[in-house]
Amino acid sequence: YDPVSNYAYGLAAARLGTPIDAMDGFEVAAQSPEFRVAAWTEIAKMRLGRGDRAGAEEYARRSLEFNRMNLDAHQILAVVARMGRRREAAEVELRAMASLDPLSHFVRFERHLWAGDEPTRRAFVSGIRNEMPVETCLELAAWYVGVGRLADAGRLLALSPQNAEVLYWLAWVRSRQGDPDWADTLRRAEAASPRLVFPFRSETADVLTARIFERGRTPSSARMSFSVNSFKPRTDTSLI
Repeated sequence: YDPVSNYAYGLAAARLGTPIDAMDGFEVAAQSPEFRVAAWTEIAKMRLGRGDRAGAEEYARRSLEFNRMNLDAHQILAVVARMGRRREAAEVELRAMASLDPLSHFVRFERHLWAGDEPTRRAFVSGIRNEMPVETCLELAAWYVGVGRLADAGRLLALSPQNAEVLYWLAWVRSRQGDPDWADTLRRAEAASPRLVFPFRSETADVLTARIFERGRTPSSARMSFSVNSFKPRTDTSLI
C-alpha cells in the first residue's frame, strides 16, 4: 500500500493500456494526502477518456476539495460541461482558471470552441506570444487527446503554426476520426522540413510509430492507426 509505488504503478498501467489496473493503483495512492489530488485527477482524466462524464466530474471535484488551484481538474470540468452543453457551468470553470492563470491558452481555446467565431479564434492565436507557439499548441493538443477529445485536438492543431511534427499529429488525429483529409495531411508532413523540429513527448513517439509507418506500408495503402503496442523500443547496438 505504498502510495509512491502505487501512483507509479497507476501511471505505468495507464501507459500500457490497462485502465482498470491503473485506476486500482491510483485509488490506493489516493489514500495518502500527498498523492490524493494527483491520483484523483488521473482517474478523472481516464474516466473522461472512456466517456464517463459523471465519473470524470466526480473525481475532478474530489481533487478540488483538496486543492482549489488544480488547473487540470478545472479543465476536466470545463470539458465535461461543454460536452453536456452546460454553458454557465463551463464559464464558471473558465473564470476560475482565468483568475488563477490570466494567460491560460486553454481558457481562450475553450471559449473559441463555444463561440466558433473569428474574434475568439484570433484571441486564441494572438494570445500565444512565446518563442515556441508550436510547442504550446502541441502540449494542449496532447492534453485533449489524453482525455479522449480527438475532435478538439484536431481543431486546435489546425490553428497551430505548421511544422512537420504538428502535421504528423494532425494526420494521426484526422485518421482516427475517419477524416478523408488525413492522407493529404500525412503527405504534407512527410514533405515538411525537419529543421528545428525536436520531438520529445512520449505521445509524439506513439504518433510517429503508428502502424502506417511500418515497412512496406504507404499513406495510400493503409489508414494510420494508433496502438501503444506499435511503439517497440529497441537497443541500437552501434552505440554500445
